Amino acid sequence: MIPFFGDQPFWGQRIAELGVGVPPIPRKQLTAERLAEAIHSVINDRSMRQCAVDLGAKIQAEEGVVNAVAIIQELEYQGAF
Repeated sequence: MIPFFGDQPFWGQRIAELGVGVPPIPRKQLTAERLAEAIHSVINDRSMRQCAVDLGAKIQAEEGVVNAVAIIQELEYQGAF
């Protein structure tokens, strides 16, 4: 919610674009009220919760570890390592 380093602003914005979180609050614009609002939204927004469930299902269906291992093995076979 409050990005402050490296790639956090990018990923914070991406989370908001996917509908699974609130837009990031720039650190210089952070107030207790804005933080409380953001937390309240994340906890109570049913649409956001459903988007998170849907995204989680998509991520699980990707079988990321299996695919990563296959890529590494292929690169190893090609002599990249």
